Amino acid sequence: MKQTMRRIDRIIVHCTATPEGRHVTVKDVDSWHRDRGWANGIGYHYLIYLDGSIFFLRVYLLLLNRQQRS
Repeated sequence: MKQTMRRIDRIIVHCTATPEGRHVTVKDVDSWHRDRGWANGIGYHYLIYLDGSIFFLRVYLLLLNRQQRS
């Protein structure tokens, strides 16, 4: 059976609300979200660093979870 993708009708961009120029790591954001009670940590799909590099979080979390189960 062929699955079809759901229709994407919006993209939401969210900032970390940190002071301008402050370097924030994946570990920082993960800690903030866990402190708020998010058991799976980071709720974002991507994190864009100050230098413009992109960290693909959901892919990272899937791989990390898979590795921890092995």
